[in-house]
Amino acid sequence: MTHDWQQYAPEQVRTDKIDGSRLVLAFAKDYKNYFNQELTCINCESSFKNEFLKYIRTMSKEAKNDYELKPKYNGLPLGFGLRGRVYNGKITKKQADHLLKTHPKGEDLFKVLPEDSSVEMSKKEVIALLTEKGIDFDPKAKKDDLLEILNK
Repeated sequence: MTHDWQQYAPEQVRTDKIDGSRLVLAFAKDYKNYFNQELTCINCESSFKNEFLKYIRTMSKEAKNDYELKPKYNGLPLGFGLRGRVYNGKITKKQADHLLKTHPKGEDLFKVLPEDSSVEMSKKEVIALLTEKGIDFDPKAKKDDLLEILNK
């Protein structure tokens, strides 16, 4: 279970207990699940404080996003050959954009998307989609013109 670590001070997490369990052990588990690495030292005040603050800053940035996967896609692998899975509450804008661009279901993966969630495609990506769909086009055309052809 992930705690709301923002309500604690680093020293409090390092030294206090709740329900007989040391908070630092629960935090170490959450930290490892999120960053896929162990805490450097749970007994070292300065390194623990730095890692705790890193976790809080990262979670604060990500809490501001408006992406939520549909329940059946929660825990979805990020992509073939890529490490990691995407979970609600931890999904970053970068991960969401990756799924929107590369996953065949794209927007259908999400229960909630921000209104400005349109993903900017490069000219190469537009050309690849046109080619994949067998649509004739002039490769020297501007990207906006190619997008117009694609959206017809």
